[in-house]
Amino acid sequence: MTVHSLGEDDGEGHFGRTKILDAFCQLNTDFQESNIQFYLTEDIRIVNNSAMYAHDSIYLMGLFMLENDLPNSLNTYFVQNPAGNCGYNLPWASMAVAKLCAKTTSSTWAHEVGHHFTIQHPFLGWEMGISYDGSIEPDFSEPAPEFVLYNYTIFKDQPFVDTLIVDTAIVEKLDGSNCHIAADGFCDTAPDYLTGRWECNSSGESRTLQTDPNGDTFRSDASLIMSNSEDGCSRRFTPQQIAAMRAYVLEQRQDLFVNPFAFQQPTSAPTTLLFPLASSEVPVDAVELSWETVPHATQYIIQISRLSSFPDGLTTTYGTNQTSLLIEDLTTERNYHWRVRAYNAFHTCTEFSPSEEFEVVESLTSVATIEGLVEMQILPTAQEIGQPLQVVVETNQPLTGKLKLINSAGVTLYSTTFQRTIDSTTFQVSTQNLTSGLYFVGIQTATGFVYEKVVLH
Repeated sequence: MTVHSLGEDDGEGHFGRTKILDAFCQLNTDFQESNIQFYLTEDIRIVNNSAMYAHDSIYLMGLFMLENDLPNSLNTYFVQNPAGNCGYNLPWASMAVAKLCAKTTSSTWAHEVGHHFTIQHPFLGWEMGISYDGSIEPDFSEPAPEFVLYNYTIFKDQPFVDTLIVDTAIVEKLDGSNCHIAADGFCDTAPDYLTGRWECNSSGESRTLQTDPNGDTFRSDASLIMSNSEDGCSRRFTPQQIAAMRAYVLEQRQDLFVNPFAFQQPTSAPTTLLFPLASSEVPVDAVELSWETVPHATQYIIQISRLSSFPDGLTTTYGTNQTSLLIEDLTTERNYHWRVRAYNAFHTCTEFSPSEEFEVVESLTSVATIEGLVEMQILPTAQEIGQPLQVVVETNQPLTGKLKLINSAGVTLYSTTFQRTIDSTTFQVSTQNLTSGLYFVGIQTATGFVYEKVVLH
């Protein structure tokens, strides 16, 4: 699966990364009984295109899909408005799903994937009522006709421009006598004539009572993902639907099996945050977040917010494959909350860690110059772990102070006292047993503190 998140030309409006992962989790949950699992071929693709973000023309969106699809993958485009639908599938292109219809309680994405795997609605032929143009509305209290007319064009595997193909669909009967040739062609999906979104009752059926051509009454099965029942009602594919989807994938879409291995599921325990922790004070130019490696995880999502509830609009989300992240755009004298979520391409049904809070303060207390200090220079400013740092200190008068190595959380890792006359001296600072990241080497005297940044890798 390749996921495309569409937004406005200015980059606004994208479907949040965490919500995409939650929707992907729901997709795999919906297909679990089918023994079909999807994985993310690559990271989420971000596309800024206002015209396609909220579009009216399915045909033009289909052409856009053909230009942007990743080959050998199922491509899904999350948009604001997919031509007035919750979602749709183009047999000759890909799938579009509305952000609002991709909640964890919704099976819209699974519904469209089912279409992509050739499964039709149980109400096939009723999409526009009894007639292909919606001109004849059904009266469900009366026996349904033996057949209905529908627009066959939208079901074809190639685009038809300015073309209308009207076809006949046999209406399925309750007694199952024509189930193999009527509607979706499956005999384990009961008759269904409801095309709009509809609510289910406490028995998992439609509230609307319908009448088949024989005069037998029934209520539609709301549990079917391929029906149009409301969110929370649909939850399953039938055995015959599953068999058809598996046959299609195995016989027609071998190109989707481009990665034969599977990642193990990341450890279920929440990610352990390392620092900053417990209301730490962190200098604004050294806000480096760090957490423990999660077994089998390949990606991490980091969220930072002023509020512990992490509300949309007031939360910044980052993604990385590392176990640390340097943040450079926070505001001083403010408190922030942060948390981490681990996942991999196969398994996104994971949770965020408990959050921690820290305060951003001004840079480590420093002055522009220290009396008697001409220059302090670190060689090099980027160093491999294990190699000592060369710190050159030049003075123009006797100087007493401390040389310190400080991590990005403000913790002093090394400190030594020195006394120098007028000269240039080189100190060596060990980097053994340190981890990769941002550090500070500084000199503290009675008149102030100055420092330089150094990156270990």
